[in-house]
Amino acid sequence: MAVTFKQFKTGDADLDRVQQNIAAAFREVPSASTTVTTAVARTGQYRAVGTEDVIFVDQSGGPVTVVLPEAPKQPLTVRSISKAANTITITAPGVQPAGSSPKIGVGTADPAQLVTVAPLGLLRLALDGSTWWSV
Repeated sequence: MAVTFKQFKTGDADLDRVQQNIAAAFREVPSASTTVTTAVARTGQYRAVGTEDVIFVDQSGGPVTVVLPEAPKQPLTVRSISKAANTITITAPGVQPAGSSPKIGVGTADPAQLVTVAPLGLLRLALDGSTWWSV
């Protein structure tokens, strides 16, 4: 099953940009008979359960924190669908004393406990057993 998203020219630059970002997210969706699980997070905290493929985050109403799952079934994409400047924070699960909880590495030698996603940005992560890495 292929997933498509039709864009309409609206004359509104902001709305056109949102449509482009949604269309880009749809292009990331696997084709064939793969089932894709999505979630939409808004203000507050969203705790991923590990079965999501893509989490669309609308931070236009305020900051959003996405807590990564402890035992994911596959890599996970967190995608901002708003140009609002509110922060999207991605945090590893099980915050414990320093050095004992999973970390997130985004191209750095020293993974951190949390990272942020820019407005209209995305971050794809996979867990290697102890550290989440951008892929």
